[in-house]
Amino acid sequence: MTVWFKRVLVGLVAIAIAALVGIAIFLLTFDPNAYKDKVRDLVFERYQRTLSINGDIELSLFPRIGLTVRDASLSQRNSDTVFASFDSARVAVAIWPLLSNSLVVDHVSIAGFKAWVERADDGSLNLQDLLSGGASDTLALAAAGVADAVKAAPIGDGGQEKRQFSLPGLQAGNVSEMHVDIAGLDLRNGAIHMLDQKSGVALNLLDLDIKTGRITSDQAFDVVLKGRLSGDEPQADASIDAQAMLQFNPERKTYSAQRLSVQMAGRLPGFDAKQVSLRGNLGYSAYAQTLNVSSLELLASGNIDGEHPVQNFNASLVVPQLDFNRSQMDLQLEKLALRVRGVRQKDNFELALDAPKLMMAPQSAAGDAVTGMLKLEGEQTLGLNMSFGGIGGSALQPSAREFRVEGQLQQGRRLTRLNLSSPVQWNILQRSGGLSAIKGDLRIDDEILEGGSFEFPMIGSLALDLEKDQLRADINAVLDGSKVDFRLRATELDVPRSTFTLSADELNLDPFLGSDEAAAGEAPEDKEKSAKEKDEGKEAPADGSAKEQPPAAAPVPLRFPLLDTMDVKGELDIGELRWRDLLLSDVKAAIKAGGGRFNVSQASANLYDGTFKGEFSLTTDAAVQAKGALAQVNIEALSQAATGSSPLAGKGSLTFDLKGSVADPQDWMRTLGGNAQLKMRDGALKGINLLQALRGINEAIRTSFRVPIELPASGGQEGSRTAFTSLDSNLALEKGVATVKSLNVAAPYLRIREGKPARIALADRSLDVAFNVTVVNTGTGQDGQSLRALQGVTIPVRLHGAMTSPDYEIRWKEIGSKAVQQAVKGGLLDIVREALPVPAAPEKNAAQPQRPGEPEKEKDGTKETVRAIGQAIKGLLH
Repeated sequence: MTVWFKRVLVGLVAIAIAALVGIAIFLLTFDPNAYKDKVRDLVFERYQRTLSINGDIELSLFPRIGLTVRDASLSQRNSDTVFASFDSARVAVAIWPLLSNSLVVDHVSIAGFKAWVERADDGSLNLQDLLSGGASDTLALAAAGVADAVKAAPIGDGGQEKRQFSLPGLQAGNVSEMHVDIAGLDLRNGAIHMLDQKSGVALNLLDLDIKTGRITSDQAFDVVLKGRLSGDEPQADASIDAQAMLQFNPERKTYSAQRLSVQMAGRLPGFDAKQVSLRGNLGYSAYAQTLNVSSLELLASGNIDGEHPVQNFNASLVVPQLDFNRSQMDLQLEKLALRVRGVRQKDNFELALDAPKLMMAPQSAAGDAVTGMLKLEGEQTLGLNMSFGGIGGSALQPSAREFRVEGQLQQGRRLTRLNLSSPVQWNILQRSGGLSAIKGDLRIDDEILEGGSFEFPMIGSLALDLEKDQLRADINAVLDGSKVDFRLRATELDVPRSTFTLSADELNLDPFLGSDEAAAGEAPEDKEKSAKEKDEGKEAPADGSAKEQPPAAAPVPLRFPLLDTMDVKGELDIGELRWRDLLLSDVKAAIKAGGGRFNVSQASANLYDGTFKGEFSLTTDAAVQAKGALAQVNIEALSQAATGSSPLAGKGSLTFDLKGSVADPQDWMRTLGGNAQLKMRDGALKGINLLQALRGINEAIRTSFRVPIELPASGGQEGSRTAFTSLDSNLALEKGVATVKSLNVAAPYLRIREGKPARIALADRSLDVAFNVTVVNTGTGQDGQSLRALQGVTIPVRLHGAMTSPDYEIRWKEIGSKAVQQAVKGGLLDIVREALPVPAAPEKNAAQPQRPGEPEKEKDGTKETVRAIGQAIKGLLH
């Protein structure tokens, strides 16, 4: 026994010595660079990527397999384009754990790492194949490559016998079962370039430094990350500083980040961040589909830019506890609080959302009321409160006994209040629900409204079905005792296709659009005060220097981009429609919005004893066009209701085709162009009695101004009018100015044609229009005989001033009658000069016989007549 024991012991010692000698010889003769091709082939076989190692490989075998690789790169899949590269990497793997199918990696050091990560249009990543096998699989394969290289290593020179160095359990077929343990990672001066081909977003993580503790499955380890986010599209230049204690289990697919702390500052995409910080604890299980959040706090401050910029933006989200199990539909939430505030277009806004306690389970749901608040302060003040109370139902069918919205909007002197409530329910599986019984009212307080306020109640329902992609709303309201019904149906909700109908017995738009121009602004006395203060502010300084006024900011053009994405069709049917002083009945119209255009077609209505038909359009860039025809309309009543003045009386027909722009709402009238035609029969020109004026001229000529006469040669007279049998006019508009292209008026003993100037400024609400009056057919009737001296004479008449109360004058010096000119030279000026200082003489004036058809003269008529003649003669002296 002793002999055999000695023999075995001596044999084992001999084998050990032989093994040590063999290893020594192997270390002295093995060249790892001879196996670059072998490693490259292994990588290409598994990933279809090309591994290039331009630098030398340094290898150590005991007590750890150590590799130092320099200047290496990995290509994109099936491409020569570089996906990742590094300047140098050092990896050491313990030998003995490999025998038990465990991969124990010593500290990994990588310097100069670069990667180009791309996301294709279909959402796939160019590193998806590397991640599909898991981190352990990839690391194990790398170790397998080293082992295979060692296994085929030659001992001695090229002519010597080849020996195998076998590592049991490290085969390509079972590397995915290998246990991975990394002592730590040290990545220095790294860079990751990210590109989203679908959105065009290109960002870079530069100066990336990552340090970790021991990385092993299902054990927590520390991670510290520092770097800089950079980009040109969108612009970014921000520092990143993050640390956490991470834990993962690839087999169970669980991941967590405890004591997470992320700090960012600088330029982020769309956000100039003063500070962005995230702290808390996160846990996620892919198998169990659970998310656990505790002590989470997200803070952000800075300025948001882009299409809707926000200054002084501050936001905070606090979530003390949130547990969500998606597979069990179980949610536990406590004390969630969201706060957001900032300044948008000089308006301060504030948003708040609170969920004190919420519990949802498959069989039940409960919780305290979820509340929200929105507040805007600026030129307008808005306050809106929302709440979900009486939460019940279940996780799959949550409901609230009362969803309530309360709000008010202050616009100058106008206060609008909304109070609305309804039960609400939602079916998660069917993805449908809505507000089943809406009840509320809208109240408008404004002193310009009749009674100082306007209120109407409403009832209805709203249903949303995401499975069928449909939205339905039915609202019934009562306005001033009149019933209003609104129906809306929408499909394809991503880009909604909507149809609606609005029908009402009576509808007054004044409470919504204002009844006059002052409705949305200052009171008249406030406007006078503001104007006075403005004028006082323009006074020159005491030192005589001119005070430099800052240039006015250019108005931002108004656009309607929503028209590009809308698809809306609707119909209007209103029995009686009121706005300001306008009154229309039996109003019908078809509405269509979409493709960058808003159209109102087939519009018709009855108004002021006549009818209207027309159409209207508005484009995304605020261009407008209106076409229409009014037939047998009471022009006097329509003009009075629309403009507050009525220079014409009688019925007529009006057609128009106008184009313009509302890009500047304050000055849209100056963009109007197009044309309009007016035709009237049996009407009158208000404010002037041309027959009476011409009879005065005729009498002045006949008597050579030897007797006092009434000659209303300047200034309109209330109640005066010139009747006509027909009026035809054609107007051309350009840049808000209408020019009278043609005018043809037929009146008893008169014919009226257009003259010059012929300008009507719509934006300034002023006019300067001349027309020529010719006396005809004086041979018949007593009135005709009283005009015989002016037979065939053309008399120019000019209207000028404000459209609401224009002045008129007879342009004496342009009258072509020799008799009139001779009478002026024969002493008219002397008569006027002598008459001006003379006091009124009602007795003398009363003794004059009244001409047939003339109205009775006022007691002070002579004095006013002399003044009128004086004003008219002034035109001759200039």
